Amino acid sequence: MVARVTDACIEPRGVACRRCGEACDSDAIRFRPMGGGRHATLIDPELCTGCGACSPVCPVSAITLVAAERLALVEGIAELGRTS
Repeated sequence: MVARVTDACIEPRGVACRRCGEACDSDAIRFRPMGGGRHATLIDPELCTGCGACSPVCPVSAITLVAAERLALVEGIAELGRTS
């Protein structure tokens, strides 16, 4: 299992939260500046252990756990859409 951030995340909307990053003992969660006080919440699947500690602390339930294979498929499809 690997954690995945959904569009419900409030960090990209300019609301500082970062609870998931604080809960992640493997340091798999990063916050990339987007400008205007907004940050993209990124999860490194290589570092994520799938422990799920990040999910229950999210105030908007924006983190789900998915099978690593499914995450790779979803990201591959999204990448195809960006290059088309």
